[in-house]
Amino acid sequence: MEVKRQMVEKNLTQVDIAKMMGTTQPQVSNWLSAKRFPNSTNLIKLSQLLDMQPDELLSSLQEIKELNS
Repeated sequence: MEVKRQMVEKNLTQVDIAKMMGTTQPQVSNWLSAKRFPNSTNLIKLSQLLDMQPDELLSSLQEIKELNS
């Protein structure tokens, strides 16, 4: 799980990410559990926060979704 690893490396919580992005923690939780996917603007912001390419982030989220299915 690339996303989780990046969060740990950067010492970021879902609350931290939500504050930095101007959204809510439940929304971030939905993204990171792949219950919902971020829109294009939020995808870019989130990928920048996690130092990931947008396509790499989407792939990681898709992997999470598949594991949760």
